[in-house]
Amino acid sequence: MSEVSQDRDRRRYFRINDRIGINYRVLQQDERSASAGKLRSQSELELCDARVGELLEKMRSRDPVLAELLEAMDKKLECVVRQLELESHMTQRLAYRVHEVSISACGMAITLEEALAADTCLELQLSLLPGDNRVQCLGLVLDSERREGEKGYYTRIDFCDLASRDQEILIQHLVQRQGRQLADGRSRSPL
Repeated sequence: MSEVSQDRDRRRYFRINDRIGINYRVLQQDERSASAGKLRSQSELELCDARVGELLEKMRSRDPVLAELLEAMDKKLECVVRQLELESHMTQRLAYRVHEVSISACGMAITLEEALAADTCLELQLSLLPGDNRVQCLGLVLDSERREGEKGYYTRIDFCDLASRDQEILIQHLVQRQGRQLADGRSRSPL
């Protein structure tokens, strides 16, 4: 990422210091497109849900019984998907590790135990605390360096393939956390 685009992102998105749960996995070259496709599938599923809702409304006036049947089948399918997601989240929750990060809607900086080469692609799962909202995306390592007197490697990561729904969740979290941090700062400062 060039300095010009970094400066533009710094102006577009505010950055806060926060504690979030993070699970990451280094992707091999052949895994990158498959992981990006999985994230795109989640966005497509959201679009399909909206379209099903529109079509059910149209069907309701023509054939209410058929519309009711289709709606019941859609709800049943949603229940199955939710159950699968719940099982997946339970497994993932065990793997999250809470980290101090400097985070914005376009990336984060974090201290990791391992050095990662620039341009390493990561599959990221973020758990935004305290609400435990989940965000999944790919990340591209910009750099990873050991800082004097610190343990680990200070690693800067750019978010990639962030679904609009996940980006909205992240932005809402950042705004709420920034508001809380400002309020806490005001309450601690003397008049």
